[in-house]
Amino acid sequence: MVVDQPGLEVRFNSCKNMTYYISVGGINGDRGSGLIYLYFFPQNTSPTIQCPEDIVVNMPEGTCAGAVATYTTPVGTDNCPGVVTQRIEGMASGALYPLGYTTNTFKATDSDGNSSTCSFNIFVYDVENQL
Repeated sequence: MVVDQPGLEVRFNSCKNMTYYISVGGINGDRGSGLIYLYFFPQNTSPTIQCPEDIVVNMPEGTCAGAVATYTTPVGTDNCPGVVTQRIEGMASGALYPLGYTTNTFKATDSDGNSSTCSFNIFVYDVENQL
């Protein structure tokens, strides 16, 4: 950003735990003096996270234990680094899911404490004992 106005206010959103380098100098080698006011605001943009579509898994014949379900684990993204994604409800990919519905919910939290969630269902279907 090039600023050519003395006493100008510069405002921008900032991310926690980031280092910002500010260089002040003349244009075309000129020298001068003046004031620059810098204002840092915490960013208010929540991270984004997208879950897979609902998944239907058939329970293997001859078993009542449930079925193994796999999915791609959601990963949150943000305009600031350091997003942490965690499963806050449900079971891991590759786990043995019980008969019926299980809701998996994931939460992405950025370095400024903003968060977003997404959810999807895994339905284990009994092909032998259909309702």
